[in-house]
Amino acid sequence: MTNSAEIQTTYNKFYTYMRNYIWDFKTVDLLADLEIEIYKRFPNIDDAKRTLEKLKSKIDKTLREDEDFQKSYEKLFSTISDTDVVFTLVRDINFK
Repeated sequence: MTNSAEIQTTYNKFYTYMRNYIWDFKTVDLLADLEIEIYKRFPNIDDAKRTLEKLKSKIDKTLREDEDFQKSYEKLFSTISDTDVVFTLVRDINFK
């Protein structure tokens, strides 16, 4: 079981490396799709994993050149891959 906030925190660390580079439109579009999925209260892990794999095909060369960037990708990938159930704390839900 993984807290959705943990997935979001791992994504944010990955994103700090992504923003160090200039990307083409398709890569940015995939990144946006990934971010939208990850920031859902209960993200669809299969969709997030598929999108992350598509994104990897676009950024693979840069990943191989930047060890820290690659580590952040691998951490995000393993966090998503190791997740079977996503939960969120009730106090994190806005009931308005």
